[in-house]
Amino acid sequence: ILNIYKKEYKLLLKFILNFLVGFLILLIPLLIYFLINNSLLEMIYQSLIININYSGDAPIGLKDVIFWIIGVANDYSLVLIILLSTLYYYKNSKNMVLIGIVLLAFCILLSIISKRTYLHYLIVLIPLFIPYISILLETLFDKINYRLSLVIICCFIVTSYFPSLINIKSQIQERNVDNSRDIAELANYIKNNSNEDDRIYGHR
Repeated sequence: ILNIYKKEYKLLLKFILNFLVGFLILLIPLLIYFLINNSLLEMIYQSLIININYSGDAPIGLKDVIFWIIGVANDYSLVLIILLSTLYYYKNSKNMVLIGIVLLAFCILLSIISKRTYLHYLIVLIPLFIPYISILLETLFDKINYRLSLVIICCFIVTSYFPSLINIKSQIQERNVDNSRDIAELANYIKNNSNEDDRIYGHR
């Protein structure tokens, strides 16, 4: 975004090429490994085809998932942060604000394409929220006394994220639950209801 804003197109192209080279450095050895082990088609099947089929069999509609993601964003006050940052920055650069909104909307749609309400699907959106949060923080420190700004930010963080911290604590405690009986039941079910040559997809 900064390269486009400064019209540094050659530098932007260099970044894109470097990214592609770095991607291929990881991808090519991986593909060679799968080819050597005669499992490339199986990898494509389990990584792509099953996920495409999985997304086609969604338990809820796209509208419900969009409402869910808005609710999640509200829980972390992200909708308010984006709105305030957009209103403040719109005077300086309308084009940048519009590009940011389109990019954010596009990435949100990609992250919920499976139509499943899993929080870890939204991790990819974190880099897109950073500019909005940065603009709001910068504005706060410019307009208000430094110490008062820190107090406001600390109060905001505690009130916004306290319920999430409680939730994380309960999830950590649940990790110690013994699931071996459930796993044994599942293993027996597979053993009794499948043949040696059946394809079985194991998740998690």
